[in-house]
Amino acid sequence: FNFAATLECPIIFFCRNNGYAISTPTSEQYRGDGIAARGPGYGIMSIRVDGNDVFAVYNATKEARRRAVAENQPFLIEAMTYSSPERGWRPLSRLNGSQ
Repeated sequence: FNFAATLECPIIFFCRNNGYAISTPTSEQYRGDGIAARGPGYGIMSIRVDGNDVFAVYNATKEARRRAVAENQPFLIEAMTYSSPERGWRPLSRLNGSQ
């Protein structure tokens, strides 16, 4: 992240967050609000998306690519998969605007 941000690399980091880290719930592995929240600390544009929604992933990836190329900056996408709001996250709005 640090090299990508300081060297202004047009790269997309894609993190599939299934709520586990090496067979252990992420709540036991780290504190904080997922991975996307760490991007701004490095100066990286970030978004969290519902990884179970193919249209949300497509649109996020398309926008990330556009920004990475146009602005010559890295972009971080965190796709939340195999999880639910009960596990501590809320999906972003879907293509049709519903929650």
